[in-house]
Amino acid sequence: MRDLLDLILKIRPVCEKFSNLMFFVKDTQGKYLYASTSMLEFFGKSSNDVLYKKYEDVWGENTGRIKPIMEEESFLISGKCHVIDRNIRLENCRREEKYFRVFKTALYNAEEDEIIGIIGVGLDITGDRGMLFSLFHILFRQLSKSEKRYFFFRTEGLNRTEIARHMDTTLETIDSYRRRIIKKFKVNESEMIMLESIYKIFVNEITSA
Repeated sequence: MRDLLDLILKIRPVCEKFSNLMFFVKDTQGKYLYASTSMLEFFGKSSNDVLYKKYEDVWGENTGRIKPIMEEESFLISGKCHVIDRNIRLENCRREEKYFRVFKTALYNAEEDEIIGIIGVGLDITGDRGMLFSLFHILFRQLSKSEKRYFFFRTEGLNRTEIARHMDTTLETIDSYRRRIIKKFKVNESEMIMLESIYKIFVNEITSA
């Protein structure tokens, strides 16, 4: 705990300079030990309402939305993964809907042989997402229903065989969808891959059951 508190004292002046980002540090039990001013403002709460509490006691109506990525923190603590990178839709204290890209990684002690907590940052992508969503809406108007389904399955990470099975068709038909989309979008294969990646990063979001 001492190592973690010392680290927070060191990084806090830097974190507070980035008012457009929400920084936080948690211990291995999931309790907040640091929340930046911008994060407290998002909650509409004081530090006393947030520090040394778990997410269930802090996030209010957003609790269900963030539960999936909170449960993933166990993978950081166990060392099974090194970074969590997710998009999520949240409501601030003024009930305004915002979209955030959230990054989390584990924190180590001074000897770097023990995980002592988690540090994370939330980046507001509401404006970027809105602009890109409008762009994709324009592009999608050129596509047939089947071509749209193919594109969405691709951005969900499915391969050719899986998409063919979901769409109950052949691999040849799946490949023809891709060729037609590339032609309609007027892009090449590498640009198509980039569009799929952008859609996955900025438009898709974490949803709870």
